[in-house]
Amino acid sequence: MSNDDDPISVPDLTTGNAPIAVGSEAEPVVVNDAINPQQQPIGKDVVGNFLETITSRVTVLGGIVAAIVTLNSGLSSCSKDNIERYSTFRTAVDSEEKFWAGLYDQYLATFEPLPEGANPEAEKTKRAEKVKAIQALTSHAVPDFKEHQLGLFWNATAAQHQASTNIAAIKKGLVDALSRSGDPQVAQSTQAAIFQADEAQIVRTPTAAQAAQSSAEPVAVAQQSVQTGAVISYQSQTLALGDPKGWDIDVFWCAGPNEATLYGKAGAVAQQLANAANGTGSKLPAGDLLVGRIRLRSVPAKLQGNGYPATGLWIRIDGGDGEKVAGTALINFLNTSQSTPFKLSLIERKTNWYLSVFVCS
Repeated sequence: MSNDDDPISVPDLTTGNAPIAVGSEAEPVVVNDAINPQQQPIGKDVVGNFLETITSRVTVLGGIVAAIVTLNSGLSSCSKDNIERYSTFRTAVDSEEKFWAGLYDQYLATFEPLPEGANPEAEKTKRAEKVKAIQALTSHAVPDFKEHQLGLFWNATAAQHQASTNIAAIKKGLVDALSRSGDPQVAQSTQAAIFQADEAQIVRTPTAAQAAQSSAEPVAVAQQSVQTGAVISYQSQTLALGDPKGWDIDVFWCAGPNEATLYGKAGAVAQQLANAANGTGSKLPAGDLLVGRIRLRSVPAKLQGNGYPATGLWIRIDGGDGEKVAGTALINFLNTSQSTPFKLSLIERKTNWYLSVFVCS
């Protein structure tokens, strides 16, 4: 029987050495190198640093996730906004198209056979009044739709221009038909309206002309040709845009009994100028006349002799700077191919950077 004060022998499991006595003054236990190579205890600082690093990385990761969620939410909101804007734009376009198509259908309906049993005179009067009402409604301007901002996913300029162009084509067809109406009053009223609308576009400063020319999608037709023997159009035809700093020239033909012949003559003159402006024909005198936009237009019969020529071949200028020099250069250019020469006519109304040519005989 051992004494209670005797030390108890315990095998040293860490080193495999001889047993050590518990309760004796043995050497302190050293942790095996394989377990702690530095032979240092793991302190609170190490654990704290480890937890701090983990916390920092979790915070960064959380920020990235939050940013992705925010971006995705923003893109979804932007996409929804763009779709709504485009839908509003298409609604506006569809409304305009239906307006003009509806007018055209109503006009064509006036040519349908008379209803059975209808009073011919009463029906004729009714249809004539309807055509006059349609003609009055053609004063409605074709919108440019620029108030509709389509956002990032659509080319707003191209979409707006295409929509406006398509609607303008419907309007042009209707106005052309009305301008050749069998009702003289409707025809003359339509022709006068066309003339007045075109008059609003005759004055262009060089700055305005340059802005129009540099536009990505100009409203005016850049170039077209007058077809010999084609059906007469009383609407303005833009044959060339020319130089943005050049002189705009309108070539007029007088509507009336001899209009088919005059339309052909004026068309030839306008095409000659358009070719010069586009660089495909004879050049105008160097340094004397820089040519801008070229248009072919009609003068309604009721305006002839009332501020506008009724007969003759004229080039009209005003007393502004450079008008006489430009008019002289133009008359010299045109008279080289004319059996009957053009003459200069001085008018009081001033129109900067603009000349007018009249073919009325």
